[in-house]
This record gives sequence, structure tokens and C-alpha cells, in this order.
Amino acid sequence: MQASTALTRNYGGTGLGLAITRRILQLFNSELKVNSEVGKGSTFEFSADLKTKEMKMLNNTFEGETESDFKNKRILLVEDTLMNILVASQLLEGWNAEVVVAENGLIAVEIARKEHFDLVLMDLQMPVMDGYTATIQIREFNKTVPIIALTAADTSNIREKVLAVGMQDYITKPIHPDEFFLRLKKYFA
Repeated sequence: MQASTALTRNYGGTGLGLAITRRILQLFNSELKVNSEVGKGSTFEFSADLKTKEMKMLNNTFEGETESDFKNKRILLVEDTLMNILVASQLLEGWNAEVVVAENGLIAVEIARKEHFDLVLMDLQMPVMDGYTATIQIREFNKTVPIIALTAADTSNIREKVLAVGMQDYITKPIHPDEFFLRLKKYFA
């Protein structure tokens, strides 16, 4: 856990980065080791045997199916956490989608105003402008692009909240590749 909430208040983030990293490493039969000293900082390390075949499966969950190709699809990924950007981008690019990243809602609104996207993946909790506000602003000039929320919260009312601001759906983090692929495929159909 974080020693101080001051960084979160100033720069955003949910404090889930290490938990997500730990879950990803567990998928590779590895574990995260931590050495932390107050006032000096923390060191995190892991080791993992990443075989080529495993990486190919991660990038192309439905290997062998021609339908696992999102070629010519442009996706705006609105996310402020580096680990989430890396995981989502790797999956999407592995399925041949073109990915444009915006680090917060304000940047996303500006990019969406100037460029065409087939789908927007919108984190809900970000500094500067959250995903709810960004969606409301995007809907002022684009009523048709599917917007799917990315959230670590899986509460009973999350669906109602995202639908109320004009999003079509939500995906919980950490992202599960099979579920992620099927959800996107639904909106590209």
C-alpha cells in the first residue's frame, strides 16, 4: 500500500498498479519481490521465463481464427496508468488495431474532436478530467463512437453510471484477454 495519499491526490492513480502487476506475474508463474525502506524508496523485482509461444498466445488469444484481426480499426485508449496502457496496447496491437493513447480525459476530448476512432476505451478515474466528464464532452460532438469504460471498480451501480453519461459498456481491470477481445468484437460487428 502507499505510505502517503498525497501523491494520489496530486497526480491521480488508484494504487492498484502493484496488485495488477502481481496478478500478471502470477499468470507467468512468477512473483513480485519488494525491498522497501521509508525515506529511501522501494525496489521491485521479478523473474519470468517468457517463451515465444506464450507471448504469441498473449498477443493473439484466438490464434488461428481469422476473426481475431482488428485491422483498420482505430482505438483511442484513455488511461493514465503506464501498466494498464502497456497491457491494453500490447493486446490491441497484437490484434492489429491502431492504438492512440491519451493520458487523461481532457487530452482525449481534444484528440477525439480532431480524429476519427472506431472505439474509445475510457478509464474512469484520472487526473485533470475523469472519464465521465470526458464522455459527456465527446458526446456533444460525436454521438455514435462506442465508448467502453475501463474500471477497477465492479460495483452494482457502475453499469448505470456509465450508461447514464453515454457509454455503451464497461470492462473491469485487470483486463482478461479473452473477455476483452469478445467485448471489443461485439462493438466492431
